[in-house]
Amino acid sequence: MNKNLKEALFNVFAFILIFLFVLFVSTQALARKMNTLQTIGSPIFFYVDKKNVSVSSEVSGKIKEILVSSGQHVKRGELAVLIDATKIRERIATLEEFAEENVSARTEISILNNLLDNYKIYVPQDGVIDEVPKVKDSSVNTGDTLFSMFANSGTRLITRVTPNQYRELQKYHTVNVYSDRLGQVFSIEFESVRRVVKETIFSKNGNPIDVQKYELVFHFRNAEDGNAFFDNEFLEITSNSTGDNDDNSIKYPMEYLRDMWNALIIGK
Repeated sequence: MNKNLKEALFNVFAFILIFLFVLFVSTQALARKMNTLQTIGSPIFFYVDKKNVSVSSEVSGKIKEILVSSGQHVKRGELAVLIDATKIRERIATLEEFAEENVSARTEISILNNLLDNYKIYVPQDGVIDEVPKVKDSSVNTGDTLFSMFANSGTRLITRVTPNQYRELQKYHTVNVYSDRLGQVFSIEFESVRRVVKETIFSKNGNPIDVQKYELVFHFRNAEDGNAFFDNEFLEITSNSTGDNDDNSIKYPMEYLRDMWNALIIGK
């Protein structure tokens, strides 16, 4: 093997080692970045809080059809449940035989026709179906829950932070959170302090320590972003940004990796 070939192989081998080292360093830097607000140490997690809406029956009867299921995304106005109205329709048919000559029959027919609307149950808001406790052909009484759902409107994000973390968060009008499930970064804005609570943590020696924490409420800067999430889903804070409303300030994980690479390789 001639000298030039040996040098070429050595250079390739050296380049591979350097590349792997830089990739490792960049990955570690990215991992640290994903646990940001580095000035206050521990990572901050948010959980999604959606309003739970229960829909109950206004009539008694038997379930004819259930058209929704748990986890299903639904739109306001979609038909969700049908309750068998056969007895009501039979009563209306009987009354119609006497309706021309009987004012009471006509009055009852009008009442029963209005009542028929209660045998069709529609989705009240856009959102995600939570639970459907009834099944087809099961009996239902007035007031029974037919289904519950998480509404898209009014989605909030809740976190608990230490006093130091709270002071740090107050510096920023907007912070960014990362969804591992969606692989995306979202901007959220501070709304209010819900309450101050005490939590018990344990030291390295196993001794209990009471710490004070602030329970904070945030909302999505773009309200429609909340539609993509399920109740109690977790997101992690990813950056200290931002004092402005520039969408370009949001960085995705691969952009962090690119910036780390540029800084290490070409000094930019």
